[in-house]
Amino acid sequence: MPQYSTAFKSRMLRRLIGPDAVSANALAQEVGVGQTLLSRWLRESRTVEPMTSSKKKRWTGAEKLRVLLEARGLSETDLGALLRREGLHETDLMAWQAAAEAALTEVLTDQAYEKLSSSNRTLLDGCQKIIDTYELPAYTEGLGAKGCVIFSAERLYEYRDYLTKVDDELSRLAWLYHMNHGIFMTPGTEEEWTLSVAHSDEDLQRYLDAFEAFAADVTGG
Repeated sequence: MPQYSTAFKSRMLRRLIGPDAVSANALAQEVGVGQTLLSRWLRESRTVEPMTSSKKKRWTGAEKLRVLLEARGLSETDLGALLRREGLHETDLMAWQAAAEAALTEVLTDQAYEKLSSSNRTLLDGCQKIIDTYELPAYTEGLGAKGCVIFSAERLYEYRDYLTKVDDELSRLAWLYHMNHGIFMTPGTEEEWTLSVAHSDEDLQRYLDAFEAFAADVTGG
């Protein structure tokens, strides 16, 4: 029987599940893999036996990537040894591989990065307009999907500037305003954000509305 890599099995699973799924019979005719084998891979991916409570582990993205890289090119015997050592099933690797491929090819596309950049510019420009309108001692800074409002009348150039020039009270107050408006900020009180492709225009406006409420109240405007 031919030996198929985990990456190949992952690609087949992606074709068999999801909104654009094809039948195992149709896929078998397309790729030349037996329908029975495809159906077994699909069935196994849905019925992996749960690990005992003593072996349960919450895998981080970095840990999953490490195992996937280690598994590349291994023989069936060596792959089995790796899976036993890590307390995993082969279907775990198949699911991780499929998720990684989907993230890189279907989520983090060029269009997604363009959207992140555009959304970030909307927040940066919107916050800067509010800063200028209410004459706050602050300015915006950002790159890619991240941005922040820096509560300093002077531009910062190094970490020592942050320690001596940032208004901690305004930073903390702005953080509280957003939290009280249902916008969950980063654990630190610095006025910052990290965008995702899931954020909508309504989400951006909600953030700006909370920031303007803060600016109006703190300046009496």
